[in-house]
Amino acid sequence: MEILVCAATSTEAKACGKGIVQSGLGSKFHLIETGVGLVKAKRALQSYLSSASKAPRLIVSTGFAGAVSPSIRLSSWVVAHEVFEFNDQRTLSLTTKASQNEKYASLGDPCRMVSSSELALHQLTEQLQKMTASQDIPFAVDMESSALSKVSASQGIPFLTLRFVTDTPEAPLPQFIAGFASAMAEGSLKAKLPRLLTGMVQAGVDLKGVAKLLREGPKWAEALRLGWRKHAIVLSEKIL
Repeated sequence: MEILVCAATSTEAKACGKGIVQSGLGSKFHLIETGVGLVKAKRALQSYLSSASKAPRLIVSTGFAGAVSPSIRLSSWVVAHEVFEFNDQRTLSLTTKASQNEKYASLGDPCRMVSSSELALHQLTEQLQKMTASQDIPFAVDMESSALSKVSASQGIPFLTLRFVTDTPEAPLPQFIAGFASAMAEGSLKAKLPRLLTGMVQAGVDLKGVAKLLREGPKWAEALRLGWRKHAIVLSEKIL
């Protein structure tokens, strides 16, 4: 194994894994399902690295992301030049400033990635929209990359965020997804239940949103598979 690929959910991991295998380079990659959110991602990667016989030459955070800046195209791939974390104190901090992104420019459009264990935070969106107005590189959001980047940095392992954009300001996700996603990020059933209930209630009154998710979800997974069938080849050429 030379390149470690980290994906949050089984849907993302299976799709990326299929693409890697279909590239014919499966032996050069290892893929782990980290779980959703900063805490789970950190623990999963730390656990893997502590038991690995050899450190990977590159760690990749992949899966789905959402665009905050309107210049990011729906259904595009993005490569993060910087990774920020929106923490429990509701402050935004830089965790990683990539130094070799020119090497990966062909994989996707440049962005700044912001990670949080919750989606669709109003305060976060407002902050990023203000920052976007004065920045030439747009912002996107996910729920794991900052945690993975910090673990990678602590081990001296190069890190890359490579994500597929499922939603934009003009084409947002249904609101109920935020409740389900934040529930998945929680560790205890007690913490999960209120968020799950919120998501279920919202989904119950948003049948169009449910239909959209059922319609678009398989397309997103297929995009991950197709993307990684190509990305695996490019990364192998550049890293191995």
